[in-house]
Amino acid sequence: MSIDQKILARLEELIVLGQRVLATRRSPAAGHMTSDFIDVQLANQWLTSCLSLLARVFGEQSAHYQRLKEQFPSYPKWPNVSQAVGAD
Repeated sequence: MSIDQKILARLEELIVLGQRVLATRRSPAAGHMTSDFIDVQLANQWLTSCLSLLARVFGEQSAHYQRLKEQFPSYPKWPNVSQAVGAD
């Protein structure tokens, strides 16, 4: 398997994992003014894996790595993950 094939396979895995994260979406309890929630542990696994792949392929100074890192200033939240995965 070539390096390009390995990268593509890993990207496919991360797309599937991102979809699993999106599937964990749940609304806040009635009366709470906040965005929807997601499984934070699974989202962190997805985010860390994405950043790791981007760092290895493009480097930590790349626009791709920096943009994704900026998208998540604290911990993953529904709006950030939804936008990063491309659900919006």
